[in-house]
Amino acid sequence: MMREALEHLDDTPRVKRLLLELGRFYNPVADGPVMPPAMRHEVLDRLEAADVGGARALLEALLATYLKIDEPAASSAEPSQGAQ
Repeated sequence: MMREALEHLDDTPRVKRLLLELGRFYNPVADGPVMPPAMRHEVLDRLEAADVGGARALLEALLATYLKIDEPAASSAEPSQGAQ
């Protein structure tokens, strides 16, 4: 849905519906909604002010943060070989 919103930034009512729907999904890592209300308002304020680039930047940053949840944690230490 976030990618759909990014693809349709020229359609503010559609983006508004998508962001509202994203706010209903829970993000257990952040212990809150996927789309926090403050972020939704900021994106919509920028769209209404014809700042499509600003709205896009906010959504892309949020999407990048959300996608990091699925990335495996990088380990700097080698796994222990155990006693031999």
